Amino acid sequence: MGTVRPSMFERGLDGIPFVEKELRLLCRLVTPGNVCIDVGAAGGLHLLVMACATRRTGRVIGVEARP
Repeated sequence: MGTVRPSMFERGLDGIPFVEKELRLLCRLVTPGNVCIDVGAAGGLHLLVMACATRRTGRVIGVEARP
């Protein structure tokens, strides 16, 4: 069996930090009016991105177990 080589797109994504990849994906998946829940919200970075994406018609709920 031959080795599967990554596409140019996949090689380009490897240069982007993981958190930035997550945030870009959130921007594509979350649309105005969505209801989103962030379990393990920590500092709230993902909450902020989702809130911007849902706009005024959506709702974002953050849950964090640690004080």
